[in-house]
Amino acid sequence: MQILKLILATVVLALSTSAYADSAVSVNTYYLTSGSISVPMISVEAEVNRVKIESVEVNRGNCETRVAPSTRKTDLVYGEEARFNVFPASCNIKEIVVNTDLGNFGFKKN
Repeated sequence: MQILKLILATVVLALSTSAYADSAVSVNTYYLTSGSISVPMISVEAEVNRVKIESVEVNRGNCETRVAPSTRKTDLVYGEEARFNVFPASCNIKEIVVNTDLGNFGFKKN
């Protein structure tokens, strides 16, 4: 009976771990508007206990990203976010790849 409990606990732990292994980060896109100028922005949020964002690639490198001045931090813990400016402002975001110390995570916009 003790072995069965141990096996069951191991299976539950493996299943709960794999649920979080799908993506270490989540992303949201939005526009920061000042007067008549709108700058595309990307918010990257940690979905794991610790993750380091190494780079954010937009549209297969055809748009440039820079860490927003308000969030210079790219070492994140669960729930923290980093924001990135996207250039040029005319960039129509279709695909985002977040490169981290835990792997690369891709997101496509519908």
